[in-house]
Order: sequence, then structure tokens, then C-alpha cells
Amino acid sequence: GGMGQVGNPNTNLPLTTLCQPMVPRQVQPWHPLVDNNFRTELVTKLVTAIVPPPLTDMMTSKDPRLVNLIQFACKVERDMYETAVSRGDYYHRLAERIIRIQQELGEK
Repeated sequence: GGMGQVGNPNTNLPLTTLCQPMVPRQVQPWHPLVDNNFRTELVTKLVTAIVPPPLTDMMTSKDPRLVNLIQFACKVERDMYETAVSRGDYYHRLAERIIRIQQELGEK
């Protein structure tokens, strides 16, 4: 049985593999300027803003906390991807959101 694999750190995929951006429901003219790697990077940044790498590194890719966290980050990123008016605006909105998350977490 493959059940012995659960706690094996080697089953951990890199966050960038797990943080695959969602397909937007509406397409903006500037979308072709942004490649998927850039979006993945920003989703990953959101995830690590909420849960810093030492903790995310310890979770397996099947950990429900990590799965939920990545889903949340993907939704946040997609919302901004859909509503931003330019690549710069998109990046700026996400950067602001990341700063706000870190401030909120820092106050607890």
C-alpha cells in the first residue's frame, strides 16, 4: 500500500506547482502581457504572506489547511486579475493586499 507516504516530506511539491492560477471569467485587453508564471508567482506570494514558508514547507500538499489557503489565494488573485485595468494596476493591487494581510497578521 502507498499509505506510508503521508508524512514523507518528499511528497511535498513546491508551492509554485500547487499555486496554479484560475482561468479568468472575464478577459482584459492587457491579459496577454501577463504570463502564467507571473500569476503563479503572485499567488505563491499571497500564500506565503498568510502562512510563512517554514510552516508551508512542513505541510504536505494534501494538507487541508494548505489546500484551503491556496484556494483562497487563487480566488483573491483571480478577482484582481479580472478587475484590474492594467498589468501595473493588477500588480499594485496584489502588492497592497499582501501588505495589508501582513499588517493584519502582525497585529495579532
